[in-house]
Amino acid sequence: MTRNKELELIRNDFGELAYALSIGVFNPILDSDISLHEILSEILGKGEGAYNRYIHHKFEYGLIEEVYKRFISRMQLKVEEAPNSPKSIRDLLDIEDYIIFRIKDGDEQTFKEYYKAEEMPHFPSSTELNNMKAFILIRKHSHNLRREDFIEPSPEDEYARSVILVTYVKGMKNSVCLTNRYGVLYSDDLDVITKGLTKAFEKEEELVIKNPQKGLK
Repeated sequence: MTRNKELELIRNDFGELAYALSIGVFNPILDSDISLHEILSEILGKGEGAYNRYIHHKFEYGLIEEVYKRFISRMQLKVEEAPNSPKSIRDLLDIEDYIIFRIKDGDEQTFKEYYKAEEMPHFPSSTELNNMKAFILIRKHSHNLRREDFIEPSPEDEYARSVILVTYVKGMKNSVCLTNRYGVLYSDDLDVITKGLTKAFEKEEELVIKNPQKGLK
């Protein structure tokens, strides 16, 4: 509804005083997509003299406060109900401080500095990459973590999750494997990294991911 239409309805239903008040103090509402007339109708009710009766009992500032209270409530509800815009792979990983790299043949030499020699996972060869996709996720602070500080490794401790190798094998299983920095396969569910990552990979990388088993520890 347009601003002028709102004001016309307010003038017709609640009189000149309500019309003047609306122009004077309710401009933010009139400029929004929230109906001021609807809010006033809820508060004042219907019938001749509704505005004057309300003002007589609660005064003008009481009406202003109540109108803005309901306006804010409506705006908050619109925000809550608005669908979340889908985030990209990089956006989602950035939330968790990861940088993503696509794996190419020979990249194990590039990334071996992140691993203890005997814990380095298998990086796919060019032949294997014909039937799979592979990525490495590196947390921005991973260089600050020392392997010797993690005497009792856990599949999902801070060191383990600071570098993650993600592989996706095409075929009947359409399987995803997450291998942590200890070289241990710990999950087949991208959403354990951050919620929504599975859908982002399906969309951007055109993967068809079967239902994960929610962990392969």
